[in-house]
Amino acid sequence: MDELLLTRARIAGTSPDGARVTRPHGEPLDLHVRDGKIAAIGPGLDATVRPEVERVDLEGRVVLPGLWDAHVHLAEWALTLREHADPADAAVSLGPEALDALIAEAAQAAASRGVVGVVDFDIADNLTAWRRRIAAGHRRLRVEVAVWPGHLDRVVAEELHSGDVLVGTDGLLTMGSLKIVADGTLNSRTAYCFDPYPGLDGDNARGVLSVAPGELWLLMAHAHRKGLRCAIHAIGDAATAVALDAFEASGARGSIEHAQLVDPDDIRRFVDLGIVASVQPEHAMDDRDKADEAWAGRTDRAFAFASLAAAGVRLALGSDAPIAPLDPWAAIAAAVTRARDGREPWHPEQRVDLETALGASVRSRVEPGHVADLAVLDIDPWVAADLRDMTVAATLLGGRWTWQAS
Repeated sequence: MDELLLTRARIAGTSPDGARVTRPHGEPLDLHVRDGKIAAIGPGLDATVRPEVERVDLEGRVVLPGLWDAHVHLAEWALTLREHADPADAAVSLGPEALDALIAEAAQAAASRGVVGVVDFDIADNLTAWRRRIAAGHRRLRVEVAVWPGHLDRVVAEELHSGDVLVGTDGLLTMGSLKIVADGTLNSRTAYCFDPYPGLDGDNARGVLSVAPGELWLLMAHAHRKGLRCAIHAIGDAATAVALDAFEASGARGSIEHAQLVDPDDIRRFVDLGIVASVQPEHAMDDRDKADEAWAGRTDRAFAFASLAAAGVRLALGSDAPIAPLDPWAAIAAAVTRARDGREPWHPEQRVDLETALGASVRSRVEPGHVADLAVLDIDPWVAADLRDMTVAATLLGGRWTWQAS
């Protein structure tokens, strides 16, 4: 029996709907972990737990649910970290074992930021790759794997459904969504929009749809019949509308990935259809100048986190690493402040509060009966001078230490 007692912890709460992580109140409490789950929370648990159980005094540190990054390309991120560490090796081709070793290093770095899980959108046979990695001993992260259309038949043949935990992976690998790209990007002016880009004319002046609406609907309907959610890349407002149309027509459920420009009339459709807005707040900081240029007059509804949250849309925060660093505190900071690098906040009316940003970054609760995926913080985020400078004292995954600061 694996057991651990954390004493004097300030434990964050969670709203009933799970959308907000709330500030700790009252005196520090003890937290008893047994067999990967939270067994009990309360004062004076030391007297009720066997003497031989490991005890760690948290000295009043804040304990949050472990953090998730809802959109990463983990192999690409690992390669990016390698290039930063050793540019001379950037062009060397890697076999699976070498790549997996780099991914293990990236997972350790993620754990040091309080991360317990990622949604991996690598353009690859993710299912095979992660089965191999976990069999080889990868144990630092939970991974939800997306499937791309080219690998869909294999997932269907195995009768895997979104949310299924893969046998033989110690509960670490979960089947995710079918990923489909509906349009391009803001920087290339290929994100599909209702209005043309300044200075462009012709067929592609409004951006480009990557898949015809009818084809999108058919593919999503097929995935839905086979028990799979859909994750639709849509950046422009017209692409988002096309994706929402396809969700409605197909009956599929899932997420719109990015949702960088959204027509106000479509925000309610997210709620009505139960679609998650999977957003990457650091992109707003990276692309604010480009958005002001390419989406002139429309940026009041660009990266519209507050408008989405206020309407009741469920947000999921991510990084899109390697486009932005795999660091949930950077995403949280961008969502809460809409500022970086000393600049004035960009459309501050679209800020969300810390509790909403944290709620969009977790998948569990610090409550008895829940999995012991925990982040122990050195700094109280509710009083932190800069959320980007958060330091994590420890991370636990299913009650196991995956990170402990020295």
